[in-house]
Amino acid sequence: MSITSTKLSTFNKAILQDLQSGNNAKLKNAIKKLSSKGNASIIDPLIEFYTSLNEEDAIRNEIKTVFSQLKSTKALPELIKNLTHQDNRVKELVLFSIWSSNLDAVDDIPAIVDCACKGDFMVALEALTLIENLEGPFNEQDLIESMISINEYLSKEKDDKIELIQSILQTITKFEEQIQI
Repeated sequence: MSITSTKLSTFNKAILQDLQSGNNAKLKNAIKKLSSKGNASIIDPLIEFYTSLNEEDAIRNEIKTVFSQLKSTKALPELIKNLTHQDNRVKELVLFSIWSSNLDAVDDIPAIVDCACKGDFMVALEALTLIENLEGPFNEQDLIESMISINEYLSKEKDDKIELIQSILQTITKFEEQIQI
């Protein structure tokens, strides 16, 4: 699979070439470089590469580790836009990344809730974990919008993630009550 992006620096292009090489030494070296020097511009191409790998591929776990260590606030918008990705594995990776990197996604609650409602069980679980760990301050309009989305979902769906979605609703309701105090 070819990964392309015109926004990538020469350094990041070299990393992506090493990832695509199929050479284990180059792959591991590229992962190390990403951990220390990769930036937000690498997120989309790296997600593309991640989706091309098999579930059993050890490199997937190493990529997940890179995503768990993102510290740049510039990474958050790049991650959030991937919450609408068609692949649930990507949604799960993005939510995990935001939570484990301790990025402040308070302003993105509606997108996170929408992703939870449209994703599978693991996506909803990652969304719940992320939402439960948000500290605020919260925007009341975002919380109301999220509660409406959840209530629409709950009125239509009956699947294995209903309890998770209900837990998300309870958490968001608590946030909204804190605003009212």
